[in-house]
Amino acid sequence: MFGAYIAIRPSFWWDQGYLLRLADKSLRNDHVLNKMIFYSDVNEGMSDDKSTFHADLLKFDALINQRKIAGLDYKYVHYPEDTHMTEPVKAYYDALRFIFRQWDIPQTDPKLLNAAFIKRHYQQLSQRYGYAITPTEASITNLAMDLIADYGALYNAISLLEMNTQNYPSSANAFSLLGDAYLRNGDRSKAVVCYRKALALNPRIQNAKAMEVFISSFNK
Repeated sequence: MFGAYIAIRPSFWWDQGYLLRLADKSLRNDHVLNKMIFYSDVNEGMSDDKSTFHADLLKFDALINQRKIAGLDYKYVHYPEDTHMTEPVKAYYDALRFIFRQWDIPQTDPKLLNAAFIKRHYQQLSQRYGYAITPTEASITNLAMDLIADYGALYNAISLLEMNTQNYPSSANAFSLLGDAYLRNGDRSKAVVCYRKALALNPRIQNAKAMEVFISSFNK
């Protein structure tokens, strides 16, 4: 049902090891299982060799490692210094970091950071997490502005701003910023098209007057 699971101190001992038997039966070498699972435990106040929780989870971990199931992304963490009450604090944090460790845009040369690069990254995220993931308008806007201000990568910034207008076609701000980038690049006709679109979407946009003046001068 879900794409990712977090199992903190799972009770594999329950019902005389029913879950372990079920795992042994269900998790086969020839299976493809595009899922993620993070599982963890503590000693429950006992030494490792006397903790039922720990011993049974080690059996499950050994099974997972031996089967090498295609597509299954997993991680096991044992917290020997923690207790029944303190483990969840660390485990949930570590689990979420594990599940979403690929979320951020990879570091790369600014010359390669364009719309194609971003689209590829979010397509991979969508495939990994099982639903369509689109970058937020603000995050792409900020990235484009940084490319212009810090690296002078105007063409890459334009490709990102164009992507924003595709992802957010009702955003006046997206078209306004793309128009500014076109104008900076000397493409006045494309800038006018974007400014007109921005004004149509929001006649009261912050820089409306400046856009209207530019459009009027372009038409003369």
